[in-house]
Amino acid sequence: MSDDVLLIDGDCNFCNSIARWIDKNKSELKTIEILPQNDKELLKIRFSKEELVLIERKMKQAKYGTVVLTKGGKITSESSAGIRVLLYLKWYWKMWFPVLWVIPKPVRNWGYRRIAKHRNRIS
Repeated sequence: MSDDVLLIDGDCNFCNSIARWIDKNKSELKTIEILPQNDKELLKIRFSKEELVLIERKMKQAKYGTVVLTKGGKITSESSAGIRVLLYLKWYWKMWFPVLWVIPKPVRNWGYRRIAKHRNRIS
């Protein structure tokens, strides 16, 4: 099993479309597991109690729901998680990581939240 997990809203069509796109464009050098946040039993199996508490805290902090990326015990969410996912993709997507990462986090998260707020209308 991969140590790197991306948690998405399993009930969101936009999120599921993005997950399929990620799966299609993944690099063969790095692996990432994509799981729905709403499958509580699967999450209990996959994560320790401490990790689940931290993940729940990240999800509650987000006003409109969020993606959560766990990598080597480190948990990120919102735009940081979304941009870090680029590191699991093929080189031509991965090269966007430094370009997007230099954008200040408050600005990135503002854009992320606008998309998250309207994600059900997008798909």
